Amino acid sequence: MLIEAVLDDVYYKFVDVVDAIVCRILDKKQTCYIQQILQSSHPFDGLQHLKRVKCCKTQDGSVLQTIICLKSQLPEVTKNHLTLEDLFGKDSAPEIACLLGKPCVVQVPVSAPHTRKQFEEASVYWPVHFHEDKRISKLLNGNYFNKSQEASITRHMTKALEMAKVGKSNNERAVGAVIVDPACDAVVAAAHDLRCQSGHFLKHAVMLCVDLVARSQGGGIWKPQGSMEYLAISDVTGDNTKTDSQPYLCTGYDLYVTQEPCIMCAMALVHSRIRCVFYGTSSPDGALGSRYKLHLQKNLNHHYEVFRGILSKDCEALLGT
Repeated sequence: MLIEAVLDDVYYKFVDVVDAIVCRILDKKQTCYIQQILQSSHPFDGLQHLKRVKCCKTQDGSVLQTIICLKSQLPEVTKNHLTLEDLFGKDSAPEIACLLGKPCVVQVPVSAPHTRKQFEEASVYWPVHFHEDKRISKLLNGNYFNKSQEASITRHMTKALEMAKVGKSNNERAVGAVIVDPACDAVVAAAHDLRCQSGHFLKHAVMLCVDLVARSQGGGIWKPQGSMEYLAISDVTGDNTKTDSQPYLCTGYDLYVTQEPCIMCAMALVHSRIRCVFYGTSSPDGALGSRYKLHLQKNLNHHYEVFRGILSKDCEALLGT
């Protein structure tokens, strides 16, 4: 089973390139000296993700090229017929001519790569610096969870599916959800959509689950109906201490839901401080990967991880029948 992490678009985008001015280094022994000159005449501002020197293989061996600057940094009148004098000034050009060959234009990556795939793609254009984030690589490759964790994820999504089936049998929309305390791998609350029975358009499965958690902590605004379930914190953890030790709403908890949450539910999960969301099938108006990626909005004061595709065919089939 492939469990797909819903990550920032920056990890999936193709490498963008920009025109840069480069010159051949005529004497490799002068490379360090040339870099000192360039650091003074053309600082590498905003291009730190690039290596300034590139080794190119030729039939006669190898040659070195160095980036001078971006083409966009030059005056318009000099862009089409570049000379060393245009780049370094009339006084410095004679010395530079002994060190560098004729300027030419090449394409270089405009920003740093975030993944190994982007690194390999970027390196086709020009050498770049890259420090792999092993965690991101595992998330992208779909092997972030071990077999035991996958079994637990499947079990909890199966429970969400059971709730969805109960809802469907009562002529409700076939969406079910459960909230789990991962510390003890136990279900804290379970619910299915209740908009049809109640006539209340806010009673999505996710909203009901969050409210049930609040009820287990002495709050909540809706009275549980039908097959909706919740457990007191002490029932889940075996801890009978005072309520001061309880988490704030869903802090540290995980949500399993058969269909991608809408924007309302996704925002409720932010406010309730959920730790992680797992969903089965996507939704055209979904807020966690399809239409939006609300959990990745930098201006929010809480963020949670999102994974999708868990028992997706079963979730889709239940909605479609």
